Amino acid sequence: METAINAPPGRAGRAVIRIVARRVPWPTLSQRSERTGLRLRWDALTEDGHLLVEATEHPLSDGAHILLADRGLPGDTMVTLRHEGAGHDSFVPRPLHLVAAEGAQRAVDRERLARMGRERARHPENSAVPDAAGGHPPAARRGPVLAEGAA
Repeated sequence: METAINAPPGRAGRAVIRIVARRVPWPTLSQRSERTGLRLRWDALTEDGHLLVEATEHPLSDGAHILLADRGLPGDTMVTLRHEGAGHDSFVPRPLHLVAAEGAQRAVDRERLARMGRERARHPENSAVPDAAGGHPPAARRGPVLAEGAA
């Protein structure tokens, strides 16, 4: 299969695909003074600079999932990760299908959560707008219920 990704020969003559991890800059204190919940994120790129995944916490597995699922590379292709600017790989090359498995599971989970959110938003009980009958569900009352017109 022809690919635009540089693949120098690896061990035993097999090509190795390198995913390049480029760090996404942190917001400055003036942009976000509250630092809780901040996580280190990476853009996953091919060696020739094409973006695979944007702002992920897992550039190797998420990038490998894109290479396998969207770009159609064979599962036995060897893949590794190199941080941008580094002169060495960060991991020993492993088969693409093994590395991509975690990224594929994360993609399935993201889609499931998004679908649940859409379904929940459509449910009438979760609507911020009162229903057509004229109001919200009756509240639990304490004490006697007065008849209409009684004061």
